[in-house]
Amino acid sequence: PHIYTKFDFVTQQVNEKSIVKLLSQPTPNLHHIESHLSLFDEAGNIQLHSPVLNEVLTEVKGRAQSGKESDGRSLIEHFRKAPYGWDGNVTRVALSALFRSSDISIKFEGKDFQNYTQRAVQDALRTLTNFNKTEFIYQDTSLPLQERIEAKKKLDILFSYKGTDTANELSNAIVQNIRELANENKNIAVHCQYAQLPLKDDYKRLRQLCEEITESANVASRVRAFLEHYGE
Repeated sequence: PHIYTKFDFVTQQVNEKSIVKLLSQPTPNLHHIESHLSLFDEAGNIQLHSPVLNEVLTEVKGRAQSGKESDGRSLIEHFRKAPYGWDGNVTRVALSALFRSSDISIKFEGKDFQNYTQRAVQDALRTLTNFNKTEFIYQDTSLPLQERIEAKKKLDILFSYKGTDTANELSNAIVQNIRELANENKNIAVHCQYAQLPLKDDYKRLRQLCEEITESANVASRVRAFLEHYGE
């Protein structure tokens, strides 16, 4: 206890299968996954004040600022040593939870990923070999509650959104619905071109608007872009 002073932050064995659950379960179910680590609350919000998540996120953030390596292998080894002594699955599950909540992004095989629903993300995080080669990148994605409530309200008005006000779920809903809108716009443009009907500039602007929102750099900027262009 005098050497591994943070060993007791983990009170039970952590299961590797929890990684897949974190990337596949609906938001309301997240608090059941490795509940002894207090990863998520009952509403599906990440609990960054929990001891394990706080330590892991602080380390990833510090490595981003200092330029140190932040691949899976390096992070597992860091938390395996004193003052932690954690099993590798603890670090893997914590990083997967932080990725699910969009507090970090990942880089795997030269590609950046921010959306936990992408198939390549499961390939990167599920197996230890790929996890070791995956880079974990700190994301400043903090969104005040008022902004999240406003985004949820406006998503409901435009697209009948009934999900939660967590940043990641709002972002995913924005991307899904805006892409559907962009596809509808594209189909209309094709039909009009075939029928030799003129298109208003509004149709061209809508396509540009959809790209601006969906291609924003991260979750927070995507939600803010949606709020900024909501009136338009």
